[in-house]
Order: sequence, then structure tokens, then C-alpha cells
Amino acid sequence: MTDLNTQFEDAAKAVMSLKQRPDNDVLLKLYALYKQGSEGDVSGPKPGFFDFVGSAKYEAWEKLKGTKAEDAMKKYVALFNAQGEPNVTTNHIADDLEISPGNLYYHFRNKDDIIEQIFARFEERMDAALVAPEDRLPELEDIWLQLHLVFECISEYRFLYRDIVDILSRNRMLRMRFARILKRAANSASVVMRGLVRNGAMRASAAEVDATATNILVIATFWMNYSSVRGDRDENESIRLGIVQVMMLIAPFLRDAERLHLHNLTKAYAA
Repeated sequence: MTDLNTQFEDAAKAVMSLKQRPDNDVLLKLYALYKQGSEGDVSGPKPGFFDFVGSAKYEAWEKLKGTKAEDAMKKYVALFNAQGEPNVTTNHIADDLEISPGNLYYHFRNKDDIIEQIFARFEERMDAALVAPEDRLPELEDIWLQLHLVFECISEYRFLYRDIVDILSRNRMLRMRFARILKRAANSASVVMRGLVRNGAMRASAAEVDATATNILVIATFWMNYSSVRGDRDENESIRLGIVQVMMLIAPFLRDAERLHLHNLTKAYAA
């Protein structure tokens, strides 16, 4: 939030130093945005009828009342997921929020700015999902739970995965951050499987563990694309199938008792 405040103050100073005076409509919008950004929703009594300038300023500020970046962000995620990121513009989200595009630009510079802020939330959620047990050796249920949390996150931000190549090709910083997520996910999967090897539930070499971790990553990353191309309509069912598919990757390495346990888990999950 500190960076956002700094940007806001810098923008306010830049407005004051414009070489050419903007017209009255632009000045009113700038005034309203500054007041909304620095003080929040409009407050105090509206100036009297004959105070034309004061009334105009008050009304301009009042139009921004209640508009929050959080609301816009949620709308964008919903529209991206429903229609696909390339098909959604800032005008679409402004219409959906019943505000002007200019009001939306108060919170976000452009669509890529929105995607970056959404990605930050996705990144935080994914980091939490990838936490492996630290005080004990992992069990089969730990992999299942971790996959469930990861696929829930993928589902909530599924537009990122459906349009991942296009989005990352436009933004070098997001590409680097997503690569970091993939690296952490591969490491987390390897750590959990090595734990299963140590507790005797799984039999696999170090090379097999690393290769399986990569295969898990590939399936999890592109499962939504595969499901879409295949024509699946029920995304919840698709996610369930994705989790089962990943679990089947480790099934050949499990000992007989754990493989039976995995079979029972799969049946219970499908019920």
C-alpha cells in the first residue's frame, strides 16, 4: 500500500505541474480522484445551490463513492474466468461495475496492471498451498490435501492457466514469477515424495522422484487446457479428475498397502 500511496502522491504533484491547464471537466475528475484517493468517500454537507464551483466539485467526488479496487478485482477475475482474459476489456468490467472507465482507471492503469495485482493474490494463495509438513514425515493424505489446495487455487484463477502462454508472453515479470512458482512446486512435490520414500510408503530412486515431480507439474499446469480442449463442461469434475490423474503418477511407486489406500481414497473422493 505504501508504493500505491507514493504513486498517488507523485501523480497528484504531476497534475499540479502541468504546463497547460486542463479543461473544467478534466479538472473536476482530477479533483474527485484526488479527494477519493486521499480522503475516501465524500463527506460533509453539499455546498449551497449558488456555490456553482463547490457544488460541481462535490458532485464529481460523490460519483466515486463506494468504488473500491477490491470490487473491481473480483469482477475482473469472474469475467476472465467466464470469458477468457483476451476477450475482456476495461470497458467490459466498467460496465459490469456500472461505473465509467475513467473511474476504473483511478484504481488500475490498464488491464495488465489488473492482471499483475490479481497474479499477486494468486501467488500468495499458491505459496500457502505448497507448504509441506515440517515436523513429521509426510503421508499419502498430505499429497492428496496439497493437490486439492493447488487445484482449488488453479480453479479460482483458472483464466491464468487457460491463457497462460498469452499472458506470460506479454509480461516478463509475471513470466519470472510464474517460473518461481513452478520451481517451488517441483521442490515441494519432491520433498513430499522423498518423505514417503523415507517412511517406507514409496519405493523410488532420486531420479524417479525428480521425474515424477516434473510430470506432476506438467499435468497440473496444463490440465485445465486439456480439459477445455476435450470439451469438459463440469469444471469441478475436471478438477477432481486432475487430482486423481496426478495421484496415479505415483501409484506405481507405492507399496501394496499404500496403493490399496490410494485406491480407497480415490473411490471416496469420487463418491
